[in-house]
Amino acid sequence: MKLRNTLCASLLLAVLFPVGAFAATIKGGETYSLKQSEVIKDNFYVGAGEVSIAGDVDGDLIAGGGSVTVSGSTSGDVLVGGGDVAILDDVRGDLRVAGGNVLVTSNVAGDLVVLGGNVRILSGSTIGKDLVVLGGRLLLNGNVKGDVTVGVGEVEIDSRIDGDVYIKNSDKITIGASSVISGNLTYSGKDASILNISDGASVMGETVFKESKIFQRKEAKNILLAFLGLFVFLKLLALLVVVILSVVLFKRFSSNVVETVVQSPGKELIRGFAVLIVIPALIILSFFTMIGFLVGIITLLAYITLIILSSIYSGVVLGVWAHKIITKGDDIMVDWKTALFGTIALSLIVMLPIIGWIIGALFFLVTLGSISNTIYHSLWLNRD
Repeated sequence: MKLRNTLCASLLLAVLFPVGAFAATIKGGETYSLKQSEVIKDNFYVGAGEVSIAGDVDGDLIAGGGSVTVSGSTSGDVLVGGGDVAILDDVRGDLRVAGGNVLVTSNVAGDLVVLGGNVRILSGSTIGKDLVVLGGRLLLNGNVKGDVTVGVGEVEIDSRIDGDVYIKNSDKITIGASSVISGNLTYSGKDASILNISDGASVMGETVFKESKIFQRKEAKNILLAFLGLFVFLKLLALLVVVILSVVLFKRFSSNVVETVVQSPGKELIRGFAVLIVIPALIILSFFTMIGFLVGIITLLAYITLIILSSIYSGVVLGVWAHKIITKGDDIMVDWKTALFGTIALSLIVMLPIIGWIIGALFFLVTLGSISNTIYHSLWLNRD
């Protein structure tokens, strides 16, 4: 019930605060660098082979690349994915990271969730809420105000933790001499000997070894939600980048697709349904002959392309349609802002049971019909 209420509230906010609510600064390229003297007073989305953010971000930050270094402060939440990730300045919201090597040397006001091969959280850093880490190795020298939930092979802790510590299926656990754990320490592995508590370390609660390979309910809930949340964010980030690039690079095609839907949504809905059903049937029939088999393969590839394009542009169609209704204007505004809003809004809508799936299917079908019609006119009728 709480999850459903959250989704409904998010959807309501998306409807009440359309384009402006999702305004953002977007950058990309082979390399990108935000200088120390620069300040982004907006949500900031960046993707590049190498990303360096030395300036401050007054909003949320989403960054992805081969290597990502954030040495400027961020006032909102931060989501980062990369081969090597370094967070070197304060994050005043939640921090979620996926990377091969992850380094955190700064304070995080909210939760810190990490999926990484080698994770280091150094002394001088403080995690304001909970810490969740999944990966190969964790070195934790920074303090944690909440609980610590860990699923890694090797764990080394030498810090102050105000909550409970849960360590699952580890090969080696070392609690350093400076460690102070205010709550319980619960761990599991091949046997109880994997835990080494140094002289001077303090565990104020109980120390419990669990032989079971099944997480306790609280552990499983925290890790599952963290992993799913990170996966959804990364998937949405990739979709947003593709949508924005499609709208920016293929302006004419994007405009034609959206205008066709707005002008005749009923016709495109029927056309989309027909394309969805008829083409697979034709592909199956074509496989019965050698020549037809080759045609069927080509048609199948084209059909898959149509499905992918329709999935991408259905959010764009929703964004433009919503903008047109809210502004009560005749202009059809196809830009990255309406595309961004529509994609996020549709992503929220389809998560609602039954009604969300129906709405998502309708926008997918009208978009499929419009794209099929647009490509037909562009490639066939204008072939001469």
